[in-house]
Amino acid sequence: MTIDNKYKALVFRVTLVSLICILSNSGCKKFVEIKPPINQTISDEVFQSNELAISAVTGIYSEMMSTSGRFSSGEVTFYAGMAADELTYQTPTFRDEFVGNRITEAGQAILLSAFWDRAYKFIYTANICLEKMNAPTATISNEVRRMLEGECRFIRAFCYFHMVNLFGDVPMPEGSDFRINMNLPRTPAEKVYELIIHDLEAASELLLEQYPTPPTRVRPNKYAALALLAKVYLYRNEWAKAEIAATQIINYPIYKLDTLDSVFKKASVEAIWQLLPVNSTFNNTWEGQIILPTSTSYLLTDTLYKSFEPNDRRKNAWVGQKTVSGITRFYPAKYKVKTNKDKLEYYVVFRLAEQYLIRAEARTHLNKLMEAAADINFIRNRAWLSNTTANTQDALYSAIAQERKIELFAEWGNRWYDLKRTKKADAELKNLPIKAPYWTTNDTLWPIPNSQIIANPNLTQNPGY
Repeated sequence: MTIDNKYKALVFRVTLVSLICILSNSGCKKFVEIKPPINQTISDEVFQSNELAISAVTGIYSEMMSTSGRFSSGEVTFYAGMAADELTYQTPTFRDEFVGNRITEAGQAILLSAFWDRAYKFIYTANICLEKMNAPTATISNEVRRMLEGECRFIRAFCYFHMVNLFGDVPMPEGSDFRINMNLPRTPAEKVYELIIHDLEAASELLLEQYPTPPTRVRPNKYAALALLAKVYLYRNEWAKAEIAATQIINYPIYKLDTLDSVFKKASVEAIWQLLPVNSTFNNTWEGQIILPTSTSYLLTDTLYKSFEPNDRRKNAWVGQKTVSGITRFYPAKYKVKTNKDKLEYYVVFRLAEQYLIRAEARTHLNKLMEAAADINFIRNRAWLSNTTANTQDALYSAIAQERKIELFAEWGNRWYDLKRTKKADAELKNLPIKAPYWTTNDTLWPIPNSQIIANPNLTQNPGY
């Protein structure tokens, strides 16, 4: 295979003359006043203008919410939710491979490649922007450079976080040289996490407390970086650091637990980072468009639905129902708007409730049991539930797992990631009727797209595929 053909097959296949944040997308103009030229590429000249430099980076967010955004425009929620015990699908389809954890690379080649390709597309764009903004030819202001560097590091960390949780060890390009990137082997997840933490710690210093486009929260600020950092610290068992990061967010006065019916609206005071919908056909979120009732749709599993406590207001606020062939079925209804000429809901990525639960878990590990219980109660009381009775470490771990399951259901793969990081996937999933008899421990990682393995001889497949 020639270098040219091999390069085309790669995830890193983007050139400076046809690269990403090409800002003809109508959603990009929402971020800045000027409209860049159609097919504007990320060339050296882009970073000689503050306005064009900002457009180049904010264009990534529009790409993330476009129809080609895939993993960042709802599909982590859908497919990780099915891989866990949250979601199923109304009629038999190719999605049954995820519901039953019998994924085959051949059967899901297009979908898996879409996850992989899009994530690396955003990573690659962030890498190029980082290089260009710090090149000798760049003449953007230092204030803009710091802001954009923080955003690029945040975007890169965000994508790598999901990639290691979905696929395990993954290639870790830190630059834009395709001759290097095209043959990168899989980097151990531990090393990828080191880069994620480095990027997020840097981003939290580079980004300001104020959002770049107030009053919206569609571009990250310091606390968006801290929100992901707190989560990463939790996943890496760095309890004290997780507690400190989450506390900084909780104590920042603009963030408050919102009413249940307002959490996912565009003006939610609970939101830490949101993505701006860019599809003019329906103007709101992909989740609202895809999940809200149609002839076929994503449904909650019986396991998830029956996990709600009696009188939990979240069930009324965030769960919808419909009758199918005389049977009542339930579906996620956190987003209420299927289509509207106005943007009423933004796609919530990070929100304050999760930070309380992160801090509660960190505090439990640190043996701060009363403080951990108090954090859980903030979440429970909003749902009109009584205070937790848990008062030991083991009881608090169980209480936190339950609250995470209910509070964060159908959001960004949280349940799937939680089952794996706490090593409970086998116990929770292997005996479920929709999983048995197919479940194996290997199912905690998805297969690497075969197209990538063919293109890159240094890539290896995950066990079991």
